[in-house]
Amino acid sequence: MQRQRKTARQARVGDGTGVLRARLRAGPIVRWRRRGVAPIVTWALWLALAAPATQAQTAAEDLLLPRGSTAPLGAAAAQEGGPGATLRSPDSYGQNWRLLRTLAEIEGFNLVMTTFGRAFFTEGAEGFKVSLESIHENLKAGFEWDDNTFSANNFRHPYQGGMYYGAARSNHYDFYQSSAFSFAGAWLWEYTGENHHPSVNDWINTAVGGIAFGEALYRLSTMVLDNTATKGRVWHEIGGFAVSPTRGVNRLLTGEAFEVHANPPDRIPEHLGGSFRFGSRTIGDERLWERSTSKLFVSFDASYGSPFADRPMKPFDHFDFGMQLNFDNKPHGIGRIEISGILGALTVSESPKAKHVLAAYQHFEYLDNESYVYGGQSIGASYLTRFTGREGIETRALLNVNAILLGATKSDHFNISGRQYDYGPGLGFEFEAVFAHKGRDILTLGHASNLVHSVNGNEVESYTNFTHVKFLVPVRSFFGAGAEFLLYNSRRDYARYPDVNQRSPELRLYASWGG
Repeated sequence: MQRQRKTARQARVGDGTGVLRARLRAGPIVRWRRRGVAPIVTWALWLALAAPATQAQTAAEDLLLPRGSTAPLGAAAAQEGGPGATLRSPDSYGQNWRLLRTLAEIEGFNLVMTTFGRAFFTEGAEGFKVSLESIHENLKAGFEWDDNTFSANNFRHPYQGGMYYGAARSNHYDFYQSSAFSFAGAWLWEYTGENHHPSVNDWINTAVGGIAFGEALYRLSTMVLDNTATKGRVWHEIGGFAVSPTRGVNRLLTGEAFEVHANPPDRIPEHLGGSFRFGSRTIGDERLWERSTSKLFVSFDASYGSPFADRPMKPFDHFDFGMQLNFDNKPHGIGRIEISGILGALTVSESPKAKHVLAAYQHFEYLDNESYVYGGQSIGASYLTRFTGREGIETRALLNVNAILLGATKSDHFNISGRQYDYGPGLGFEFEAVFAHKGRDILTLGHASNLVHSVNGNEVESYTNFTHVKFLVPVRSFFGAGAEFLLYNSRRDYARYPDVNQRSPELRLYASWGG
């Protein structure tokens, strides 16, 4: 009934910017209880960004600016490691023993998770009773597919992988080196963190999704943290810890959390956009006016950097992060988390009024609501274009072609996996156009199609289509009122069961702050 997929995509364009049979795991499904991660991250950003600023900071640095805005650095440039800076460089902390410290932090996180699971999980605690015998059994058995819940496999495991990545990243390893630690940490968890046989879907989701989570949260925490702060410093550290916990631990171990020193030169990106939306969502069955229900939602979307920047692009120099909390949403309130990060870009052509860019992206998608579920890890090529006109008029377009490394789609029939969703690779396509005026997106049109071929679960070809139209009326300053119509269409062609067609429309009405 609900179409949530496009919002984070809007942010990117908007700132210009046979079946493998599973051997089922022994024991009941593990029901994880960490439902508060997303709210903590959101409130940590609010808390830290609202903390008192040092004299060298401007108000714009402590707020998420409207999409397409440029964050002024002003006098803060000297404290960001610019010319004439005399403060100690952040790169000078923790250089000794960084490999051992990174490995210790990753394994320490796994031990905390195992201990917590044994002590507090109401179901599945037996799965965390690890021994030398269970590790030896896992090494003999090798990878299988597991039967855990959708949220555990497709959100919590990727977030866990982000902790492995963050441990390496905060110890001065770069994007690709930290990615290797994400895979290593996920492997260690699957073989030594649980007594269930290791899961191939968990390993992929944890490692690949962890890269997206880890780098995005690392960069967001960089904005929250302020190494030069004296007043309000504790709030910046608490906020940074909440956004990227393993980085927070590392700052405590190396002393960065306590000493005044220089901020990294890229602490605030050239372009920084964001929006908060609060409103109602009306979901229908087949038709909007048929068996419809209305519920509240709140969403946060941020766009970091720009794919149109006039400089070489490193991984995640531009990324979009989107999160939505749905009230009265079952089984939990997290309805959407999306991350799309640039891996590299090439300018195809450029003129005073137009620019065309070919880029590679990594995408993480997690959608979970009353009507449907979708999870995906993908990489792909994107063609982005921007046209500027008179009086602040701007038109932007985006075309994506993605290779879905592992997609999770809704299952309508019982299957031997024990899950209510199926896993497989696939292909994806997406188009979106945005019409903006004076830096604010007024009209957005978009469509995306995905094909996932199941290799675990039911034998099914799953076709999903997402279409949306969004209109925003600016009220004053950063505020606005908006409406968005979203349509989810899906056809699931089963080999052994009747095919299923699903149509779920949704209308959102909301108030907006930001872009």
